[in-house]
Amino acid sequence: MSAERSDEPVAPNPRTLRGRRAIARADDQTAYRDRRREVVDIAARLFREKGYDTTTFADIAREFGTDRASLYYYVTSKQELFEEIVGGILDGNVTEAERILASDDDAPAKLRLLIEDQIETQARNYPHMYVYIQDGMRAVRDRQSEWARRMSAQTSRYERIVRQILLDGVREGSIRSDIDVRLLGAGLFGLMSWTHRWFRPGDPFSPQEVAASIVGIFLESATS
Repeated sequence: MSAERSDEPVAPNPRTLRGRRAIARADDQTAYRDRRREVVDIAARLFREKGYDTTTFADIAREFGTDRASLYYYVTSKQELFEEIVGGILDGNVTEAERILASDDDAPAKLRLLIEDQIETQARNYPHMYVYIQDGMRAVRDRQSEWARRMSAQTSRYERIVRQILLDGVREGSIRSDIDVRLLGAGLFGLMSWTHRWFRPGDPFSPQEVAASIVGIFLESATS
């Protein structure tokens, strides 16, 4: 007769690295969380400087001041670091875009708010968001993990919101109708995304100055 299977969760084994990591996370230890946040920040900087594919786990460990084996106490892989860096940021952008879409503002005002939110998010999370723009979008297209599918779905959702605002603007007469909204949307995404090649917060422009410039360039052409 086979032994009856228990539905009770198995407690983490403190003798294993995985078990110690699980216990530390479950206990919400401040020191552990702070050190893990430091690892994430180091990874974001290295991904920005060297690229995701070129950066190695050993590079991150060296910058963190430890060896590769010890780094596994905080993270399991380079991919885990990448996912941590960008996952919540994109979710926040989509949530804010949905709020803007549902507002009573006209289309140009909504687009202005979207642009300002996107640039300020990039600055506030620098260089984390640029990691996604520079390496993440390609990585998401190339992977089939649950995280990649979720990121792809969120990116598509954001793009649909922008196209909907543009369509609303065409219908209300506040956005020009002689250019296909898909081209207008692509132009806006290009303006916002390309900033990862030259924009560093405060050097020499503030996020507000960058956002104002993009608003002026895009809305002047989109509404004329």
